[in-house]
Amino acid sequence: MTNILDPTDIAICKLLLGNAKMTMKVLGKEIFLSEEAARSHVKRLEDLGYILGYHATLDRAKFNKVVLMYYHIKLISNAGNNLKLFMDKSKELVQIINCQQVAADGYDFIVTVESPSLNENNRIITAELCHYFDIYSISNAVVLSETRINRVSNFSSRIKKDLNKVIVLIAYFSQFLNVETISSCQL
Repeated sequence: MTNILDPTDIAICKLLLGNAKMTMKVLGKEIFLSEEAARSHVKRLEDLGYILGYHATLDRAKFNKVVLMYYHIKLISNAGNNLKLFMDKSKELVQIINCQQVAADGYDFIVTVESPSLNENNRIITAELCHYFDIYSISNAVVLSETRINRVSNFSSRIKKDLNKVIVLIAYFSQFLNVETISSCQL
């Protein structure tokens, strides 16, 4: 098996870039090969690493969602169901692309909002999310530009989310470990 791409391989790559959900039967007709021959070419390209996966990559600008803002929110009280209610309310709003509960740095949540304008971002946070809760403080940061667009597959995304949960858990328990260490040293 050679690493050199022939014109058929290049044609397959171009067609799959245009439509990654194309069936092997349709792909074969487009390049004048049988379904099995098209399948073997695609398999070869996968084995060689030219085709890495089949996933959608969205261009944020085409969806008119160009303002990305991070809000750091501290509730007056995080007792009872307040934290869960806040998380549930954030899931209802489609403009909120991420809501992380944190146990550090003096706030309870980091909320990521993506919308067409700064005014819309502020309206979403003040009128649709925080209106229902007693808020102690809100600070925010606007993303002016990004060095890299996050283009990970669902599998990688799930691993990243699980790893974030572990890191937050470690950060939360580390404060208790430090207190116990200091108190045992003082004895």
